[in-house]
Amino acid sequence: MIRDLLTISRPVTCLAESAWTLVGIHLTARYALPLDIAAAVVSMALLTAAAQAFNDAQDVAVDARTRSHRPLPAGRISVRQAKLYCYACVVTAVSLAATVNVILTCYAAVIASVSLAYSKYLKRIPLIGNLTVAITASSPASYGAAATGSSNAVIWVGTAMIFWQMLGYEVLKDIRDRPEDVHSGLRSLATEWIHGQLAALIRVSLALGAAMGIWAGLLTQDSLAYYLICVPLVLVPNIGAAVIASEEKRNSLARRLIVGSWFPAIMSFWFL
Repeated sequence: MIRDLLTISRPVTCLAESAWTLVGIHLTARYALPLDIAAAVVSMALLTAAAQAFNDAQDVAVDARTRSHRPLPAGRISVRQAKLYCYACVVTAVSLAATVNVILTCYAAVIASVSLAYSKYLKRIPLIGNLTVAITASSPASYGAAATGSSNAVIWVGTAMIFWQMLGYEVLKDIRDRPEDVHSGLRSLATEWIHGQLAALIRVSLALGAAMGIWAGLLTQDSLAYYLICVPLVLVPNIGAAVIASEEKRNSLARRLIVGSWFPAIMSFWFL
């Protein structure tokens, strides 16, 4: 069971969000107690795991038809167990945040509430669901900043960069899932918009993400190391994904280009 619970937690996603939280703490240039840093990073990992597990629990009927190998539709864990795991993660995450400060506690509660509301209510509202995912996925840097009680322009521009990248990625996922959604009678952006509109939204989102990436480096005097990482490993892949966004046969490649840029993006901001 433990292995299956880890699977529905999406460990790589948890790691990425935790790393982005750590970068947010680093970018404030404010001293933080090691225990506070650990509490912020671990609580973000738990919030991410909770969101992923709850989403899988809500999607079990759809996944039973198209992704039957996953732990929930395969019957290796039950919906009740997945939800109990989710709630345990949320309670632990908020409790850890409470050991840091009130702002982080409230932020953790908001992230948890929005993430669960997405899976239960917002996911099938075209565009609103996509925007919700982009907002929560881009929140860790500001979450880390909240742990120190400080913030700055680099953090918010970096948050905007991740937001636009994630929005483009989510639309690409909707296009991938369109046949399944149509078959299941589910609404998504891809079932409501024509392909040209979707491609335009992807291109605009990824272009804005690239613009935010360039802007972030301009906010500091020592940005050479940042650009050496960000331009070839983040901006170029995202621009490439934007170029092929209109080609449904290359949807998988476009998504891989964006996913492959996530960790370099996080690493590059460490040098600002």
